[in-house]
Amino acid sequence: MVTSEAVGAPRVEMFAPLRGTRAGRFHDLLTADWSRAEERLGRVVSRWRPLAGFIELNFFHPVHGPSGALVLTITTVDVSRRAQRVARLEVIPHREVEPYLARWARGETVVVSVEEMPPDLARRYATTRVRWSLNVPVMADGEWVGLVGAVADAGGFQPEAISAFEALARLFTAELTAAEAWEAFREDVGNRLPRLVR
Repeated sequence: MVTSEAVGAPRVEMFAPLRGTRAGRFHDLLTADWSRAEERLGRVVSRWRPLAGFIELNFFHPVHGPSGALVLTITTVDVSRRAQRVARLEVIPHREVEPYLARWARGETVVVSVEEMPPDLARRYATTRVRWSLNVPVMADGEWVGLVGAVADAGGFQPEAISAFEALARLFTAELTAAEAWEAFREDVGNRLPRLVR
């Protein structure tokens, strides 16, 4: 018998991306219009029908250290598609996904089978239908701040499905870049304004 503690991910009641960090800005972008994030992920999941799609956010967990929190999941496993903001966030410590960290930091997509995952990570899927994982980094000014991805059964992912999830991650990256540029512009104007008024 496999216990949920051996299979499941550690759980936390809440997380807090640091204010002013790029990961915090990604969190702010998502929560500013949560329904838009759900709709975007939902469209890709509905079209390509993985077992589930997700958005993950990087943060520092007080016990596990650098980690990713699943902040949105959309599943296709149930009879009716459900989209939910996870009330108790699942945490994946980065030490468990260490083989992929450098690739994500470079902005690279990772598609991996459960059989090729490190043991601690593969154990999460031991009692599930998940056999493949797709993870596309979201970047903010060259810094990896989170992931957009999906999990699939033995059928894996078609190349077009991978491209769709990559496009969604690029959209979030572009929005973060635009937000940073807008903030820099406002700061610059704010600094110049007193001189212009004199």
